[in-house]
Amino acid sequence: MLELKNVKKFYGDFLALDNISLKLPSKGALGLLGVNGAGKTTLIRLLCAYYEPDEGIYSFNGLSVGENLEEFKKNVGYLPDSPPLYHEMSVAEHLHFCAGLKGLNKINEEVERVSHLLHIKGHLKQLAGSLSKGYRQRLGIAMAILGSPKLIILDEPFVGLDPNQMKEMRSLMVNLSKHSLIIFSSHMLSEVEASCDGIVMLEGGRVIKNTLEGQTMTPTLKEESFLLELENNDKDLLSFMKQLNQSKIREIISLGENRYEIKGEGLSDIRLALLKNLMDSGFPVVSFTLKTDSLEELFKK
Repeated sequence: MLELKNVKKFYGDFLALDNISLKLPSKGALGLLGVNGAGKTTLIRLLCAYYEPDEGIYSFNGLSVGENLEEFKKNVGYLPDSPPLYHEMSVAEHLHFCAGLKGLNKINEEVERVSHLLHIKGHLKQLAGSLSKGYRQRLGIAMAILGSPKLIILDEPFVGLDPNQMKEMRSLMVNLSKHSLIIFSSHMLSEVEASCDGIVMLEGGRVIKNTLEGQTMTPTLKEESFLLELENNDKDLLSFMKQLNQSKIREIISLGENRYEIKGEGLSDIRLALLKNLMDSGFPVVSFTLKTDSLEELFKK
């Protein structure tokens, strides 16, 4: 369990983090969102103990991070937004050097493990300075996860990856989050949405949304929309809906290919009854789901 209580961080007179309080689980993937200057990088550096809080408490597994710094460092892996690589060192040399700094046993086996996970085994002899941006990113992540740390913090891990590499990265995130807590920032909202169990959104150094505290990824809406998909339908849905005379249904929009958006207020209250009416009347319903804002739409709000 990772916990921040009323944490503040100043740069001179500037308040970069303002009364941050978070309780994060021991496993899972958390996306850290916010516009430039919102405080993401400062929070990330504080979480990996590069910074100390000026006020408040930061604890990990019930122990103060500041008072147990060496023990904490054994449990954290960190990748900054630009991987810290030496151009004249090979990929293998980076991994062995980093594993040695972490004091790991069975270094060769651990280098083999992370090389396999990040698909860089074929590049172990290559100098870091000759790697593409995507492979430099892979190497940085491999260095961060050496030793299977309980807390993995990644600043913009998807930068420089092509679509296939992004897919591999999402799969890696899922596997790692089964055993560790992964916190990563990204401006690629689609990747955050696809990879994360929850999000924390910052604005002006404050937490304005935290889905781990019971908030959802979408705000509470007065109006609801449901998406209805039918299969090989030859019935007149619009006429059928009018005959139901449901006052809560305000509008029905055809999206083409037997897909419809049904808008209104309080539709959740009549959803099951409406679905039963559709199926009893012979409409081949494939899906009938609540429409939610994408993470990108929420971020704009």
